[in-house]
Amino acid sequence: MTERDMLEKLYQFLCARNYVFGDEQGVKDMVLRYKQPPLTMHHRIAMQMTVQDYNDLSEMLKKILEHFNPDTIPQEVIQ
Repeated sequence: MTERDMLEKLYQFLCARNYVFGDEQGVKDMVLRYKQPPLTMHHRIAMQMTVQDYNDLSEMLKKILEHFNPDTIPQEVIQ
């Protein structure tokens, strides 16, 4: 897989997510209360993800990490 292919997959993944905008306290409250809280909060924007979304993103990022740093990946990250 080329670097461009990896970037396109990551871009498509990020574009397909549901983003929640709100005040900082409201987003923090949502993270604490909801069954499927957003994974990331930055500048009052939260990205909502399911467990499967999180696992898919993790696999994608592992492949990207392997591509760019094949000799420096700790074994526990690969497993």
